[in-house]
Amino acid sequence: SFTKYYEENQPDSEKLEASKNAYQQQLLTDLFDFNTLQKNLYYSIKVVNENLSSLPTGIREHFLNIRNDVGQKMADVSIKFQKQILYLLSKESDAEKNNELQERIKKASAYFSEQVKELVQNKIESINIETDNKAVRKSVKGAVDRLQQEASLKFTCLHACQNGFIVKDYLDAKAKASLEEHTPKPIRKKTTEAVSSDIVYPELYKLLKAWRDAKAEDLDWQIYMVLPLKTMRELCHFLPASMPELKLIHGLGKKKLEMFGEELLEILIAYREENNIKTPEYKEPEIMIKVPKKSSKRVSFELWKAGKTIEEIAKERQYAKSTIEGHFAAFVGTGEIPVEKMVKPEKIKLISDFFKKHGNVLLGEAKEALGENISYGELRFVLHHLKSKGKIVD
Repeated sequence: SFTKYYEENQPDSEKLEASKNAYQQQLLTDLFDFNTLQKNLYYSIKVVNENLSSLPTGIREHFLNIRNDVGQKMADVSIKFQKQILYLLSKESDAEKNNELQERIKKASAYFSEQVKELVQNKIESINIETDNKAVRKSVKGAVDRLQQEASLKFTCLHACQNGFIVKDYLDAKAKASLEEHTPKPIRKKTTEAVSSDIVYPELYKLLKAWRDAKAEDLDWQIYMVLPLKTMRELCHFLPASMPELKLIHGLGKKKLEMFGEELLEILIAYREENNIKTPEYKEPEIMIKVPKKSSKRVSFELWKAGKTIEEIAKERQYAKSTIEGHFAAFVGTGEIPVEKMVKPEKIKLISDFFKKHGNVLLGEAKEALGENISYGELRFVLHHLKSKGKIVD
């Protein structure tokens, strides 16, 4: 057809222009796509979830908050903006010459670069990956480093487009950021050591940590063998001021209390005094005497002793009459309820003679043999009485 012929034989300049415009569109799509950032964020959360027991409390929630913010304020917004880009390119396919599109790119680049900095980079820097487990620290740090690198790359590319989208300038900025990303950075010793925000008394935590590290070096121990991080957190939270209180802290067994108890109390009490934290008077914990819970049978029995009938007890306790009779049958068996209180003498004799003759048969058989005049409850009472006297064997 003519269309096919034209497409195959159009001038090279037109093909080149179409290719250039398609390339620009792809670059813009990549610039405002945050899928890779989200994937790195999800992976970081996965690694944290797998190692929660070895990490500080609150670190998972910190990552989840970042995830929610990125989803709502970046990813969702970018999807809408991508549609605007396509619409504006339909008017003028050359992005560099599309003035309306350029204005939108300037505003979007400023907005998204600010969000990347505020919602991701700054919040990641505040994360304290503190753990006694070296393998966990390495795993989490690796995931966080990849997330930070992606955020840094995205920020640089967006920042480069705040004055407009020029392909050469954008690619130069991206190449430079990628090169820096793979260049090893010199290790700088932190002047101040970060402490998790959930630590109640961060200065005390630093004191305990310094004491622990020095003690581990003196004893040639691993630091976690002196004081695990969770133990230091508990010490900062509860501030024990006596040996009995110190014993309640997890991770401080008898041996460690003998070795370190006095030194730890000295640090804790001194910190309390310096910061005007009142030391509460220690009270021995009250010994709780466990009172046995009354059985359901015993409750029914006490109600009966109070003068209530079987029918009244069944109604009050919302049980079937047969259930209450079963309760009483047990006490007839123990002798606490005389069988004569529950069954008339003539019926006792009749039922006893039957069981003595036929043995421990089913109650249904006894009921059928003795007739309607004898109830199942009466059969139970007499049977338990006979068993207690050894006249019927189970």
